[in-house]
Formats: sequence, C-alpha cells, structure tokens
Amino acid sequence: MTTDHHDHQNFLTAAAAPETEPQRLMELVGMNDPEISVTVARHPRISQEIIENLLLLFPDEILANPASAEIDRANPEFFRQIFSQSEHLVKTAKFPTTWQNKLLQDPEPLIRSAIAANPHLDTTAIQNCLHSEDRALRQGLAENSALGLTDLEDLSYDPDPLVRLAIAKNQHLYPNALERLAQDAVAAVRAAVAGNGRTAPGTLLKLAQDPELSVRRLVAANPHSTKEALAQLAMDPDPVIAENLVNHSQSTANLLATVAQNPAWPVKVALASNIKTPVATLIELAELIPRTGAVDSFSLRQALAQNPNTPDFLLTRCLLQEDVPSRQEQISLYLSHHLNAPDELLDGLADRDNVAILENVVNHPNLHHPTLVKLASNKSWPIQQRALQRINTSPAGIDRQTYIAEAEASIGPVGLTNSLIREYPSDGIGSPRTVGDSLEERPSRRSQEFSQSYEITLLSAEEAYPSAPTPSSSFMVVDTNWGEIAQTGFSQLYDRTGEHLSAMHPLALLLTMLTMLCLGMGLTLWVKSMPPDPKTILVSTPALVPSTSPKSAISKINSNYNQAIYIANAATIVSQSAVTSEDWQKISNQWQLAIALLESVPPGDPKYIDAQSRAANYRNILTASKIMLEKAK
Repeated sequence: MTTDHHDHQNFLTAAAAPETEPQRLMELVGMNDPEISVTVARHPRISQEIIENLLLLFPDEILANPASAEIDRANPEFFRQIFSQSEHLVKTAKFPTTWQNKLLQDPEPLIRSAIAANPHLDTTAIQNCLHSEDRALRQGLAENSALGLTDLEDLSYDPDPLVRLAIAKNQHLYPNALERLAQDAVAAVRAAVAGNGRTAPGTLLKLAQDPELSVRRLVAANPHSTKEALAQLAMDPDPVIAENLVNHSQSTANLLATVAQNPAWPVKVALASNIKTPVATLIELAELIPRTGAVDSFSLRQALAQNPNTPDFLLTRCLLQEDVPSRQEQISLYLSHHLNAPDELLDGLADRDNVAILENVVNHPNLHHPTLVKLASNKSWPIQQRALQRINTSPAGIDRQTYIAEAEASIGPVGLTNSLIREYPSDGIGSPRTVGDSLEERPSRRSQEFSQSYEITLLSAEEAYPSAPTPSSSFMVVDTNWGEIAQTGFSQLYDRTGEHLSAMHPLALLLTMLTMLCLGMGLTLWVKSMPPDPKTILVSTPALVPSTSPKSAISKINSNYNQAIYIANAATIVSQSAVTSEDWQKISNQWQLAIALLESVPPGDPKYIDAQSRAANYRNILTASKIMLEKAK
C-alpha cells in the first residue's frame, strides 16, 4: 500500500513538472487517474492528442490552458470541428473571452448561435449580438438565460420568426411578453408560448382554443394549465391531447370521465392506470376486455392490475387463461400485491410456482385462513414458515362462526367440515357427546363427496379439557388424505380420553391432565422446530371464541379500525353471490359503515394512516357497489 501511494505521488509530480515531454504526459493520461489527468490538462506542453482525450472531461482546464490557443492558431479547423460536435463546450464558465470573440465570427451559424447563448458571455459581446444583423447571433442570444428583461423585451419584437420562436421558449421571459407572443401570426411561436412554464393561466386558456393542433397539444401538456383550460380540451378528438389530459396533474375525475369517450386505445390504457379515474370509468374499461381478446387487451389489463383503486371484482377479469405463461405471470405478480385483491383471487394465485407471487400472497392482508393453510404445505420452505407464522399470530378476536363462514366461502361449502363441535354436561367433566359426524362415518361420506379436497378440523382447548385452565391457543389439524385420518388417532385419542376421565381417581385424574398438558406443549414445540409434513400439518392457532351472531362478533372487536375490517370482509363475501337490488343495497350500507368507522380513527392512532388509505379504497368500492345496485334495479 505504501509503495502504491509513493508511485502515485511520483506520477503526480511528473504530470506537474514543466519539463515533462508530451509523450510522457500522454502515457500519464492513459493511467485513467482523474487526479493525474486534470493535472495534465493544466500542463503548458499538452498536445493536440491530449486535448482530444481530455477536452470533454476537463473543458474548463483545457480551454483556459494557453497551449490550447497556440494549437488553435496552428490548426483552427481542429477546434471548429470539436465545437460543432459538442456545442456545450462553448458554454463553460471559464471559456476565454478571446475564444468567445473569435467564435462569434465563425462561418458556422451553429457555433455563432451557441456562443451567443453562453450565459457567461461578455457584456460587450451581448450588446454586439443584440444589435447585430446576424440572425444566428440574435437567435442564440434569445436563448441566453443571463439576459436582462430589457434585452428580452427588445428581442420579443424581432422581425425574424426564428428569433421570436427562440425568445418564446425562454423561461425568463415575463408573462406580458408571452401574452403578446401568444397572438403571433406564426403557429410555431404560439406553440412555444403554450409550452412555456412562465405563460399565465389566462393566456393558456386562450391558447386552448387555438386552431393549430400543435398549440393545443402543448397547452394540454403544460403543467401550469388550469382546470378551465383542460376542460376546453376535454372533447378534443385528438388522441395526443386526450392522453396529455389523462396524465395531467390538474385533471379531475369528471374530466377523465369525459376524456374516456375518446376511442384511441392509448387513451384507454392511460385512463386505466390513472389513480384519479372514477370506478365507473374503470368498469367501462374492463368491459372492453372480452371484446378485444387476450393479446390486444393485455396493456389494458396490465394497467388495471396496477391501479390501486381498481375494485376487487374487476381484478379477477385481468387474468385470462388464453394469455401466454409469461404474460400470466406478469399480471399475476401485479395482482398478488394489490390491496383490493379478494381472497378467492389470492387463493388461485397461491397455486402458482412463482416465488415472488407466493411471497406477495402469503403476506397479503386480505388472505383468509384456508389459503394460509394451503400455503403452509407449499414446497418452498420460506413460504411455509411465513404461512405458519401468520396462522399462529392471527387476531384472537375473530369468532368461530365467522371463521367457518369465511372458510366455506373461500374453499366451497363441502370443503370445510366443523366435525368436532360438541356439547357438554353441566358439570363440565362428563363424556362429551358428538354433534357432528363420527370418525367412522367420515369415510363413507367422503366416498359420496369425492370432489372434496381437504377437511379442516377445529378443536378448541375448552373442548379437549373442559375442566382445565384455558390455554392461550388451540390445536388445528389439517389433513389432506382421508385414508390417513383414522391412522392419526387424534380424534380417537380425544374421545377415549374423555371416556376414561370420569372413572379415574381425582389424584390420578389431575396427574393425567398435567401429563397431557406437558405432552401437548412438547408436541407443539417439536412441530415448530420441524419442517411441516405436506400431508398433515399440526399448528398452534389462536383460540376461536364461539359466537352465534355477527353483532356479538363485532362487539368483541375493540377498535373502530378492526370493526371496519370485519365489516368490509363480510361485505366482500356477500358481494360474491349478490344478485338482487336488496343484496347490493345491504352491501352498500356495509361499505358506508366501514368507511365511517375508518374515518373515526383518531390521528394519534397507530392505524390512522392505514385507515385513511383503506377508506379511500373503500369509497371506490362503494361507488362500484352503487353502480351494481342501479344495474340490479
């Protein structure tokens, strides 16, 4: 390291030494060391070859070097060629005055114009250009950002339209001069005014009615155009204007709804991706999908899948089976992290092999437990672990009946069997009596319902140990193979334990119960430390509180935010089967209640920001529900 530093200092010394030969200087440039190269650029013995290599990197140092002037006198065409190819070199801060005066007389108009536009131009040179008959000098001067207001005013009256065009583009020209140039007879000058950021809103409003298409296009693209000016252009049939309006920061929902009448496909795609587009317009855009086919509608479906305000029932239309696999994966990736994605869509995406999609799905806030159970047996170990973690940390406020209802809605009415709901004697110790199917009856029923994919069995701690203290969690056994249920013996163990408990000595009973509790805790810890079996998963889940009515379930949720989520989930489930206007009226009322609860979350609440975001999404879904209500009527 010391040797390298010593060599670097030697090279720097050689680059600064006046006696160093040009050939040696060129060798030092070839080392590609910035500190050495900038030292060489200041050396008085630089050659034309060194200038070619360093002029673009260190223009100030090269142009200020007296050796450059000597080379220019010997070979002026060399510098003219460089300046013609790189006009920005003449606008450097240290561009010598002698070079400025020389190039202002150059036969190449582009070089003269570029020199006149140099903000570091000498004051005397500015006055000479201002009163020059050379149009190239006045045109370049009109682009000069250092020009005074008086000089800009003089140039705005220039008889040459190219000079007026240049001055109309100048961002330092004051609004009154721009308003006068907005009435110029040359359309290109008016277009330059329409695109100028200093143009007054009133001037832009007048230019919005200009007969020249290029002028109206630039008004639609000007970020300072007001809503009134944009409204003037809303019915313009030009697709470029319509697309500019869709992408404009001042566009409103009503304006976008009007622009939606434009038949151009790029306009449709731009509307689908705009977060301010009304839900009613998004619904109209989604109706174009079956008419255009999978290939032509891909850009529209992709835009809808990325728009955060697209409601859940439209998201399901974005994914088509006719798509090639690559396009399916792309849209699935967008849908997997969309906040409005319904559980039924997420459940379908959970079957994909794409790890990025599965990561989005397993972390999605709308995911229901049955889908999490499916992901808990995924072949990807990180996906398994995340699914198990979410199952174990699910909020305990979800009541049992709601859990079963949501699971049935997600995996089908025959896909979920609550087979261990039991009734107990008043003393809480006698043998439990099974209300659902017995273990022996299940295989015969399975033969009749052969399409059933799996069964979820819920066994709460109170049911297993009615006289023991209530633990913090319960066991949930998920088995995907009916033939192995009898072999597990879990329910049989439960039944046999209950049968023998009442006949045991109280001391033996206590010891037996303590032993069973220890075995259960040890089994839980062992399961958490081992990879889950793809056939049978034994996990610890929060205890599910029995409830018989949605009202009682909501009362157990201790915050307005959680109540809103509960009501929104219920509305989502009901909307999947809604047909009549009464159904949609109830759904709309539920969304209104959820929005009101979210809006009541105080700013100091940790959930405040998320509540505001969800409320905005719920308003869009409410609008869509009202549209469906009107259609049902």
